[in-house]
Amino acid sequence: MAITTLYAAVFALLSSVGAHPLVFLSVAIFVTGIGLAQALLFGGTKPRMASILAGAVLGFTMSCTALCLVVGLRPQLGWRDPWILFEFFMCFVIGAPMGALWGYLVGGLIAGLFLSKRPESEDTPKRGANPSVAPAPDGPPTNRTVPPE
Repeated sequence: MAITTLYAAVFALLSSVGAHPLVFLSVAIFVTGIGLAQALLFGGTKPRMASILAGAVLGFTMSCTALCLVVGLRPQLGWRDPWILFEFFMCFVIGAPMGALWGYLVGGLIAGLFLSKRPESEDTPKRGANPSVAPAPDGPPTNRTVPPE
């Protein structure tokens, strides 16, 4: 339910600024890719690294895809453009680092969303509770320590 709400909020924001449908698709692919990378890469043990890696790959791939669409729309030169190799190189130089940065940020949002939804188990101490302080038999906690078992 939280994921659906997140996507709804992002799509509402994009809709309010009049974004093109391809922007909706790009954002959905990017966020979904980061979420899948956090779950699947490195066995789920390194979500930050997975987010950065997936963001770099997705950023490069998406910028190259955008370049291919733009080149296809330039009938006068198309693929015979002498700058085409430089343009693909710039996709790597700019797309990968920016994708890594956005992957890290989106990964943090996804992780925060799941951390806020994680229920506290009964065997973990509550926030602010000091497990070394024993409660008094008839009142609030005292500075008396728990005897070793």
